Amino acid sequence: RKRAYLDFYEGAGLKVEERLIVDVPFKTRASDTFIMAKELIVDLMRSPQRPSAIFASNDILGLAALQMAQIEGLQVPRDLSVVGMDDLFSAESASPALTSVSKHRFEVGAQAARNLLKQINSEHSMENEPINELVECTLVVRDSSGPIAEVDV
Repeated sequence: RKRAYLDFYEGAGLKVEERLIVDVPFKTRASDTFIMAKELIVDLMRSPQRPSAIFASNDILGLAALQMAQIEGLQVPRDLSVVGMDDLFSAESASPALTSVSKHRFEVGAQAARNLLKQINSEHSMENEPINELVECTLVVRDSSGPIAEVDV
């Protein structure tokens, strides 16, 4: 996901601000990832040049950002928009509800099963190459994203 983000910026001729990319190490337990994400995200929120939005690489990180925004006294989405990815049930039930990218897990699973059966039934199943397919995604807009408040000058 990070590679896709960087490729998009490069393809659009945009400059990537490395300080805005927070790498959260993967942990086996989601709760450990959540705790580590909160510790890393709070530094970003306290920076003098706080971003107006956070795009998290998954909903666990997005939920951590929502929680830290509330702790830091930020109003989502007025002060900060937060978007996750995966569209987990917890995204919909969060407060505010987390905007998220849905990958349509059921359809992805069904296609994976079809591809597996095709490989199993193939005469040359051991010679089959990995299958790469593009997955259609949908942005599920909820309460955590919107325009930032206007700044009085």
